[in-house]
Amino acid sequence: MDDENSNGNPDVGADFFKPFFSILKVILYWPLYTSKSQLLQHVHMLLSAVKVTFTVVLYIFLECFTVYKRSNLQERLAGSFMMFTDVSYLTKVLFFIINRKKILLVFKAVSDDVFSPKDTLRKEMITTTMTNWKKVFYIYITNCCFTVTLWAIIPSLQNGSIVLPYNYHYPFDVTSSPAREFAYIYEAGILYLIVVSHVSLDALMVGIMAFISAQLDVLNYNLRGLNNLDEVNSYSKHQFLKEEQIRCMIFHKKVMRLVKMLNQILAVPLVTQSCFGAIILCLSLYKLSTLNPLSGEGLSFINYYFGMLIQLSVYFWYGNEIIWKSNELSRSAYQCKWVNTSKPFRRHLLFFMLSTREPLKIYGGRVLELSLQPLISILKFSYSCYTLLKSV
Repeated sequence: MDDENSNGNPDVGADFFKPFFSILKVILYWPLYTSKSQLLQHVHMLLSAVKVTFTVVLYIFLECFTVYKRSNLQERLAGSFMMFTDVSYLTKVLFFIINRKKILLVFKAVSDDVFSPKDTLRKEMITTTMTNWKKVFYIYITNCCFTVTLWAIIPSLQNGSIVLPYNYHYPFDVTSSPAREFAYIYEAGILYLIVVSHVSLDALMVGIMAFISAQLDVLNYNLRGLNNLDEVNSYSKHQFLKEEQIRCMIFHKKVMRLVKMLNQILAVPLVTQSCFGAIILCLSLYKLSTLNPLSGEGLSFINYYFGMLIQLSVYFWYGNEIIWKSNELSRSAYQCKWVNTSKPFRRHLLFFMLSTREPLKIYGGRVLELSLQPLISILKFSYSCYTLLKSV
């Protein structure tokens, strides 16, 4: 990568990640500049800090104060789901900003020539996986924006005048103009901002996981195709096998490096999101149980619940894909036509198979494995907590 791309403009080869990086640039979570100037970097960090303070920290403070002022436990529980959502979001934002250099290194690694598809078939493997990832997040962001729109307009439509979406406690009177309009724009605007940026942050991290999954498809295909004489041109068979085997080993090493870097970045945010996610699903289900599901408010909370379910599930789904596909590497290596190959080739193939016995895994905080079984456990725990709350 050139110097320009090393400062805030990661070249990811394909354009898969550009829409989400563009969103993060607009909301100041990713630098707009391409210069190495320390002054510009400090200015960007200052603007990011101011923006987070007034659009996230202040918002969470208002939510906490409003929940505290509510009269009984049921009202506090029903109203605290959004507070936990925003605390989880704040944690993710802070670690994204703190780890910006590490994230840039990840996208530099993604743009490595090793991961460039060598033919149409391999390109199709990568494109299919990445397109499916994009579709999931376009559905996710559409669902979230629709939910926020319902929250913003339903109270006003039902009342016939401007009603604040959450009616937070402000240090000034919001019952008259123009304070009421200002508070309405602030609450609705911040909701949209949080939704779009939250989805974009998730999309980038899950996108890397989807990219790793796609590259594992390619690596499995390459391993099964070792000793395929149809691919030999002017090289001797021995030289061809040696070079292809080395390429596969380098490929695997690069994928392992990507997984290691991703584990370092996602350690705390994934644990936080999983813990808060269980609480949020529980509280939103509790809130939904108090509403008519056919009403506008009920519909908005159904959308919210499914949005949070998607947010939590996509990490575990793609983590499970990485485990499953990396677990196939040793089998794919064994399926190549190794019987009539040289002893050095067979020896290196055996070493590779031994090194890939343990699948690659993404962890949250080194304790939470991203696979389907922990996801099921979290959902069961969330529903158990909901049942307990309903019995109180």
